[in-house]
Amino acid sequence: MNKKISLPDVTLLSITSVNIDQTQLALNVSSLDIEFAKVKLLCSSLPSSKLPYIEYIQIPKINYMDYSRIMIKDLYKFFETKFCLIVQADGFVVNSDFWNNDFLNYDYIGAPWPEKVQVNPGKWFLSFNQNKVGNGGFSIRSNKLAKVTSKIDFNNLTFPVKFEDVVICHYLYKDMIKQGIKFAPLELAAQFSIESPKNLYGQNIDKVFGFHGNHLRAKVIKKIHSKLNNKIYKKTGTFIDKYYYCPHYPVAGFKKEIKKLKIICKCRKPKPGLFLEAINDFNLDKKNIYNIGNAKSDMYAGYSAGIKRNFLLSEDKKNITYNKRYIELNYENFISKLK
Repeated sequence: MNKKISLPDVTLLSITSVNIDQTQLALNVSSLDIEFAKVKLLCSSLPSSKLPYIEYIQIPKINYMDYSRIMIKDLYKFFETKFCLIVQADGFVVNSDFWNNDFLNYDYIGAPWPEKVQVNPGKWFLSFNQNKVGNGGFSIRSNKLAKVTSKIDFNNLTFPVKFEDVVICHYLYKDMIKQGIKFAPLELAAQFSIESPKNLYGQNIDKVFGFHGNHLRAKVIKKIHSKLNNKIYKKTGTFIDKYYYCPHYPVAGFKKEIKKLKIICKCRKPKPGLFLEAINDFNLDKKNIYNIGNAKSDMYAGYSAGIKRNFLLSEDKKNITYNKRYIELNYENFISKLK
């Protein structure tokens, strides 16, 4: 894709208290080939480094129940456009070429659900026989829908499951229809996003607009790396030999988390694990390599790995600052220093 898709009626939006850096990455990746009206991150703490085009809105620390309450009661307060695209750390745009303007013909569209979902292992299933659309982790919602759901008395809901997407699209589905809310048809939702690892409804991660689910994230990250490499090669004639990232979340937790990834690891910055792995893979000389980052955790990880040339790029930095671990400077000063 050479030209960005323009979506002036859509706000890109995420709300979180966990995995804030990864959530910002989800917003960033989703914006690579799409121009949204606004990009907003509602978060309880700021990411390690901010991006200039994102509007940051501070919120209190929330759990999954608070999240559902905000998405149902307060979402309309955070976007003025006709629609918002909700993304999460484990759900974002993966193939912008598969954008379809028909997605905006409905008040709600998300990845299709299977016929049944096991809610409590060994106890009971939730059956989605009246509506299979759908998952809210990566979804488009209209301002009309957000205003309708704001009138729901969330605190007095007695449903056994109070996940916001299940409340809107399952338990209150008929009520939503009565109030004029239009849910996308199953076939279109299957083009919009994928959540099930079983590729239900003939879905393929390579032929959908977006995805949701940590079980798909590793495959998606590989696709993004390949896409970035193609762009880099076309622009510079060079490419990146290998990408490294930490898949773990030692402190935070979320719905559908993968237990084996919720560990204290050696690769999450500021620990040096990823740097040491790269140094070993390519037999690098620590004295003659550059570590360039935009967060202090990048600098601490590089320094701990034995790298001597660590550069922290800060947009607002006018002067060059030297300390024991790294040099802090802006992009222009960095290029000048390299020359």
